[in-house]
Amino acid sequence: MTADEIHNATEIQGAAPYKRTIAIALDSSKFSEYAFYWALEHYLRQDDYVLLLNVQHSSGNAVIDPPLGHSESTETTPKQESYTLLSHYAKILSEAKYAYKEVSIHPERVSVKESIVRAVHELHATALIVGSRGADAFTRGFLGSVSDYCAHHAHCPVLIAKPDEEEAKKWNQKSVDVSAYAQAFKLPYASLIV
Repeated sequence: MTADEIHNATEIQGAAPYKRTIAIALDSSKFSEYAFYWALEHYLRQDDYVLLLNVQHSSGNAVIDPPLGHSESTETTPKQESYTLLSHYAKILSEAKYAYKEVSIHPERVSVKESIVRAVHELHATALIVGSRGADAFTRGFLGSVSDYCAHHAHCPVLIAKPDEEEAKKWNQKSVDVSAYAQAFKLPYASLIV
């Protein structure tokens, strides 16, 4: 990982030494969002140092959904998209008083899954948390699964956060009751994306 591949590193200064360094691989999917909130509720401790990882390929522009209240899509660069995504999750960690670092990786010739494994190794993570898209065995075998690759190649334990059927239904609903999630994760209502 080169200096160009990591940008916008933000850390909480003056905190006590950390017992664990926990990496959470994030993208814009609901599966990734679920993994983040699962980690917050079930795994993270206040003395953890959290690495928020996002991998975006450098070439080309991405089209993202417009913000609420706007009707046209907005073109954005992968770096901008990564910054926006990581900033959202960083704000939640900051409000919950976690020490964290935002890591945005922009590989030219390496896959997303390889980039995650490299970052986890180079940043000395003690665990990696990833979401699961719930693909069947054939699809995982044919296309390859990021979570499966990480589980087999990362130097540290990998936790794959996969919702059970009831949780999956909640996360796949068109309108999510944000206040209920805020209460469940003991977070301010304004922290959550609708």
